[in-house]
Amino acid sequence: MGGVLTVANGGDIFGYFNLGPPGAVHVNGGNFVLSGGGQIQGVMDAADIAATIALVGGEFVLSGNAAFVGPGLGRALGTGPVMTLTKDTEFENFELGSGATLQGQGTFICTNTLRWSGGIMKGPGETRITPNHDLIISGGGILDNRVLQAYREVLP
Repeated sequence: MGGVLTVANGGDIFGYFNLGPPGAVHVNGGNFVLSGGGQIQGVMDAADIAATIALVGGEFVLSGNAAFVGPGLGRALGTGPVMTLTKDTEFENFELGSGATLQGQGTFICTNTLRWSGGIMKGPGETRITPNHDLIISGGGILDNRVLQAYREVLP
């Protein structure tokens, strides 16, 4: 998909999902759930504070112009979602939860809040919380050979 998908009240996509450049997904409310992996090369926008974009299974390769933006929440959790970053990628509000893996050579750049409630961050890349933004750790996450950089106090 290289166009724009607007989701008004959530929905589920089971199976491989391909968001090609310059594509975008705008979730205006509810939970938009992706299960089955795919390629994300465009913008995933949780456009409303009540909107959620969830990766719950499969491997998602983030490249090109990939970004998770908006006041809502992006999430990776559940039955083994793997996010592989091939380049530096911005995430505005995100949760890495139990069962999820963040890996790859790219830098995960958090521009607001990262909630790390479980899962694994591994590989040669870096996870960076930008200055004046929050890393909230709860649960049992694993940091395996990946740089984690936070510029202020880490919150429990």
